[in-house]
Amino acid sequence: MSGILKTYIRRSGTFLYSLLRGDGRKWSVACSVLLLLASCNYTDYETGDGELSYMRADYADIVVEQGRVLSILTDDNVNLTVPESFTYSEKKDTMLRRLLYYKQGGSGEAIQLVGQKNVNVIIPLMWKGQEGAPTDPLTLTAVWMSANNHYLNMQVGIKVGSSETETVQSIMLRCDSVSTYGSGAMWLTLCHDQGNMPQYYTRELLFSIPANVLPDTVNLKVNTYSGVTIHKIIGGF
Repeated sequence: MSGILKTYIRRSGTFLYSLLRGDGRKWSVACSVLLLLASCNYTDYETGDGELSYMRADYADIVVEQGRVLSILTDDNVNLTVPESFTYSEKKDTMLRRLLYYKQGGSGEAIQLVGQKNVNVIIPLMWKGQEGAPTDPLTLTAVWMSANNHYLNMQVGIKVGSSETETVQSIMLRCDSVSTYGSGAMWLTLCHDQGNMPQYYTRELLFSIPANVLPDTVNLKVNTYSGVTIHKIIGGF
Protein backbone atom coordinates (compact mmCIF):
# COMPACT_ATOMS: atom_id res chain seq x y z
CA MET A 1 0.00 0.00 0.00
CA SER A 2 1.45 3.34 -1.07
CA GLY A 3 1.49 6.43 1.07
CA ILE A 4 3.17 8.02 4.04
CA LEU A 5 2.88 6.07 7.29
CA LYS A 6 2.51 8.11 10.47
CA THR A 7 2.40 6.28 13.80
CA TYR A 8 1.09 7.75 17.05
CA ILE A 9 0.83 6.31 20.53
CA ARG A 10 -2.44 7.31 22.10
CA ARG A 11 -2.17 9.19 25.35
CA SER A 12 -5.36 10.08 27.15
CA GLY A 13 -6.31 13.72 26.89
CA THR A 14 -3.38 14.75 24.73
CA PHE A 15 -3.14 16.06 21.18
CA LEU A 16 -2.15 13.08 19.05
CA TYR A 17 -0.91 14.95 16.03
CA SER A 18 -1.39 18.06 13.98
CA LEU A 19 -0.62 18.47 10.28
CA LEU A 20 0.48 22.07 10.06
CA ARG A 21 0.01 22.18 6.33
CA GLY A 22 -2.29 23.33 5.16
CA ASP A 23 -24.15 21.02 1.88
CA GLY A 24 -23.95 17.87 3.40
CA ARG A 25 -26.07 14.90 2.48
CA LYS A 26 -26.88 11.83 4.50
CA TRP A 27 -24.46 9.19 3.26
CA SER A 28 -26.13 6.45 5.29
CA VAL A 29 -28.20 6.13 8.44
CA ALA A 30 -24.94 6.00 10.41
CA CYS A 31 -23.17 8.93 8.78
CA SER A 32 -24.69 12.35 8.25
CA VAL A 33 -22.36 15.18 7.27
CA LEU A 34 -23.08 18.89 7.53
CA LEU A 35 -20.99 21.65 5.99
CA LEU A 36 -19.88 23.91 8.84
CA LEU A 37 -17.13 26.40 9.50
CA ALA A 38 -15.26 25.27 12.62
CA SER A 39 -12.12 26.00 14.52
CA CYS A 40 -10.53 24.40 17.58
CA ASN A 41 -9.26 25.91 20.78
CA TYR A 42 -8.32 23.54 23.56
CA THR A 43 -7.37 25.88 26.41
CA ASP A 44 -8.73 28.95 28.18
CA TYR A 45 -8.15 32.22 26.42
CA GLU A 46 -6.77 34.52 29.10
CA THR A 47 -5.02 37.35 27.30
CA GLY A 48 -6.01 40.69 28.76
CA ASP A 49 -9.21 41.49 30.61
CA GLY A 50 -11.63 42.00 27.73
CA GLU A 51 -15.18 40.66 27.53
CA LEU A 52 -14.01 37.36 26.00
CA SER A 53 -10.71 37.09 27.86
CA TYR A 54 -11.84 34.05 29.84
CA MET A 55 -13.91 32.29 27.21
CA ARG A 56 -13.50 28.50 26.99
CA ALA A 57 -13.99 26.17 24.05
CA ASP A 58 -14.92 22.60 24.97
CA TYR A 59 -16.31 19.59 23.17
CA ALA A 60 -19.40 18.37 24.99
CA ASP A 61 -22.28 15.89 24.96
CA ILE A 62 -25.65 17.60 25.47
CA VAL A 63 -28.68 15.62 26.64
CA VAL A 64 -31.97 17.10 25.38
CA GLU A 65 -35.48 16.14 26.49
CA GLN A 66 -38.50 17.76 24.82
CA GLY A 67 -36.31 20.63 23.65
CA ARG A 68 -34.93 21.33 27.12
CA VAL A 69 -31.25 20.80 27.88
CA LEU A 70 -30.93 18.44 30.83
CA SER A 71 -27.15 18.16 31.08
CA ILE A 72 -23.86 19.19 29.48
CA LEU A 73 -20.82 16.94 29.95
CA THR A 74 -17.52 18.15 28.51
CA ASP A 75 -14.72 15.91 27.26
CA ASP A 76 -12.91 16.73 30.51
CA ASN A 77 -15.78 15.02 32.37
CA VAL A 78 -16.98 18.34 33.75
CA ASN A 79 -20.75 18.80 34.20
CA LEU A 80 -21.61 22.38 33.27
CA THR A 81 -24.50 24.19 34.92
CA VAL A 82 -27.14 24.69 32.23
CA PRO A 83 -28.54 28.22 31.69
CA GLU A 84 -32.35 28.36 31.45
CA SER A 85 -32.11 30.11 28.09
CA PHE A 86 -30.17 27.21 26.55
CA THR A 87 -32.74 25.13 24.64
CA TYR A 88 -33.15 23.21 21.39
CA SER A 89 -36.83 23.74 20.62
CA GLU A 90 -36.62 21.73 17.40
CA LYS A 91 -35.25 18.65 19.19
CA LYS A 92 -37.21 16.00 21.10
CA ASP A 93 -35.29 13.41 23.11
CA THR A 94 -31.73 13.10 21.90
CA MET A 95 -28.06 13.63 22.67
CA LEU A 96 -26.16 16.24 20.70
CA ARG A 97 -22.43 16.76 20.34
CA ARG A 98 -21.17 20.31 20.09
CA LEU A 99 -18.07 22.47 20.39
CA LEU A 100 -19.23 25.05 22.93
CA TYR A 101 -17.77 28.52 23.39
CA TYR A 102 -18.72 29.87 26.81
CA LYS A 103 -17.71 31.82 29.86
CA GLN A 104 -17.70 30.00 33.18
CA GLY A 105 -19.46 31.64 36.11
CA GLY A 106 -18.68 31.16 39.75
CA SER A 107 -19.21 27.96 41.70
CA GLY A 108 -22.67 26.60 40.94
CA GLU A 109 -23.47 29.39 38.48
CA ALA A 110 -24.72 28.66 34.96
CA ILE A 111 -22.37 29.13 32.03
CA GLN A 112 -22.75 32.07 29.68
CA LEU A 113 -23.01 30.58 26.20
CA VAL A 114 -21.16 32.59 23.54
CA GLY A 115 -21.47 30.24 20.55
CA GLN A 116 -21.49 26.64 19.40
CA LYS A 117 -20.52 24.50 16.43
CA ASN A 118 -21.85 21.13 15.38
CA VAL A 119 -19.66 18.05 15.80
CA ASN A 120 -20.61 15.21 13.46
CA VAL A 121 -20.58 11.80 15.15
CA ILE A 122 -19.67 9.14 12.58
CA ILE A 123 -19.44 5.36 12.75
CA PRO A 124 -17.13 3.27 10.53
CA LEU A 125 -19.22 1.50 7.90
CA MET A 126 -18.40 -1.91 6.46
CA TRP A 127 -18.19 -1.54 2.69
CA LYS A 128 -18.39 -4.37 0.16
CA GLY A 129 -15.86 -3.58 -2.51
CA GLN A 130 -13.91 -0.39 -3.12
CA GLU A 131 -16.27 1.17 -5.67
CA GLY A 132 -19.04 3.64 -4.97
CA ALA A 133 -17.10 5.50 -2.27
CA PRO A 134 -14.97 8.29 -3.82
CA THR A 135 -11.76 9.41 -2.14
CA ASP A 136 -11.41 12.95 -3.45
CA PRO A 137 -8.63 14.86 -1.64
CA LEU A 138 -9.16 16.85 1.54
CA THR A 139 -7.08 18.18 4.44
CA LEU A 140 -6.76 16.26 7.71
CA THR A 141 -5.78 19.04 10.10
CA ALA A 142 -5.73 17.28 13.46
CA VAL A 143 -6.69 14.12 15.36
CA TRP A 144 -6.85 13.75 19.15
CA MET A 145 -8.38 11.54 21.80
CA SER A 146 -10.87 13.14 24.17
CA ALA A 147 -9.64 13.43 27.75
CA ASN A 148 -12.41 11.11 28.97
CA ASN A 149 -11.50 8.51 26.30
CA HIS A 150 -15.01 8.57 24.86
CA TYR A 151 -14.18 9.84 21.36
CA LEU A 152 -11.50 9.98 18.71
CA ASN A 153 -11.88 13.50 17.30
CA MET A 154 -10.90 14.80 13.87
CA GLN A 155 -10.72 18.19 12.23
CA VAL A 156 -11.02 18.08 8.45
CA GLY A 157 -10.79 20.77 5.77
CA ILE A 158 -12.71 20.58 2.49
CA LYS A 159 -12.61 22.93 -0.49
CA VAL A 160 -15.85 24.76 -1.31
CA GLY A 161 -17.11 27.41 -3.69
CA SER A 162 -20.25 28.75 -5.34
CA SER A 163 -21.66 27.14 -8.45
CA GLU A 164 -24.48 27.86 -10.88
CA THR A 165 -25.71 24.30 -10.41
CA GLU A 166 -26.60 22.57 -7.14
CA THR A 167 -23.60 20.67 -5.81
CA VAL A 168 -23.30 18.55 -2.68
CA GLN A 169 -20.27 17.09 -0.90
CA SER A 170 -20.32 13.92 1.20
CA ILE A 171 -17.98 12.29 3.68
CA MET A 172 -18.01 8.80 5.18
CA LEU A 173 -15.67 6.62 7.23
CA ARG A 174 -15.25 3.29 5.44
CA CYS A 175 -14.13 0.21 7.34
CA ASP A 176 -11.97 -1.81 4.93
CA SER A 177 -11.03 -4.66 7.25
CA VAL A 178 -10.90 -5.76 10.88
CA SER A 179 -8.43 -8.05 12.64
CA THR A 180 -9.35 -9.88 15.85
CA TYR A 181 -5.77 -11.08 16.39
CA GLY A 182 -4.35 -9.97 19.73
CA SER A 183 -6.02 -6.79 20.94
CA GLY A 184 -7.54 -6.13 17.52
CA ALA A 185 -6.99 -3.67 14.68
CA MET A 186 -9.14 -1.80 12.19
CA TRP A 187 -8.30 -0.33 8.77
CA LEU A 188 -10.34 2.74 7.88
CA THR A 189 -10.52 5.04 4.85
CA LEU A 190 -11.86 8.58 5.10
CA CYS A 191 -13.95 8.84 1.93
CA HIS A 192 -14.87 12.16 0.37
CA ASP A 193 -17.01 13.02 -2.64
CA GLN A 194 -16.26 16.57 -3.87
CA GLY A 195 -19.49 16.46 -5.89
CA ASN A 196 -18.10 18.73 -8.65
CA MET A 197 -18.14 21.67 -6.25
CA PRO A 198 -15.62 24.41 -7.15
CA GLN A 199 -12.59 24.51 -4.85
CA TYR A 200 -12.09 28.16 -3.95
CA TYR A 201 -11.56 28.18 -0.20
CA THR A 202 -11.41 25.81 2.78
CA ARG A 203 -14.20 25.07 5.24
CA GLU A 204 -13.49 23.13 8.42
CA LEU A 205 -15.57 20.20 9.68
CA LEU A 206 -15.46 18.51 13.08
CA PHE A 207 -15.98 14.78 13.58
CA SER A 208 -16.06 12.43 16.56
CA ILE A 209 -15.82 8.64 16.41
CA PRO A 210 -17.18 6.84 19.51
CA ALA A 211 -14.27 5.00 21.11
CA ASN A 212 -16.43 2.01 22.03
CA VAL A 213 -16.58 0.96 18.36
CA LEU A 214 -12.78 1.01 17.91
CA PRO A 215 -10.22 -1.72 18.65
CA ASP A 216 -6.81 -1.08 20.21
CA THR A 217 -5.17 -0.14 16.91
CA VAL A 218 -6.66 2.07 14.18
CA ASN A 219 -5.08 2.55 10.75
CA LEU A 220 -6.62 5.58 9.03
CA LYS A 221 -5.99 6.19 5.32
CA VAL A 222 -6.64 9.68 3.97
CA ASN A 223 -6.21 11.06 0.46
CA THR A 224 -4.83 14.56 0.96
CA TYR A 225 -3.81 17.20 -1.57
CA SER A 226 -0.20 16.05 -1.02
CA GLY A 227 -1.01 12.40 -1.63
CA VAL A 228 -2.26 9.40 0.32
CA THR A 229 -1.24 9.23 3.99
CA ILE A 230 -1.78 6.42 6.48
CA HIS A 231 -2.11 7.27 10.17
CA LYS A 232 -1.66 4.53 12.73
CA ILE A 233 -3.10 5.22 16.17
CA ILE A 234 -2.09 2.78 18.89
CA GLY A 235 -3.61 2.44 22.34
CA GLY A 236 -6.51 0.71 24.04
CA PHE A 237 -9.79 2.43 23.33
